[in-house]
Amino acid sequence: MIDLNASHLSRVLRGADRTRPSVDLIRRIAEALDLPAGYFPELREAAVIERLKADAALRDKLYTQLGTNRDR
Repeated sequence: MIDLNASHLSRVLRGADRTRPSVDLIRRIAEALDLPAGYFPELREAAVIERLKADAALRDKLYTQLGTNRDR
């Protein structure tokens, strides 16, 4: 259903060679299982990062709100 090689899936599930699922793979799994778009935290994280990359003002506002711009 998700067009995935069984050996690749096995490596991802075992974390072999630090293999992590791509956002695309996670999205395909969610769709195949009829889960909501934001079911997996990796998809929510990818959506946030994508939005921040596309909106510099939002990125800067969040950076300021997080207080990460303080001198150390």
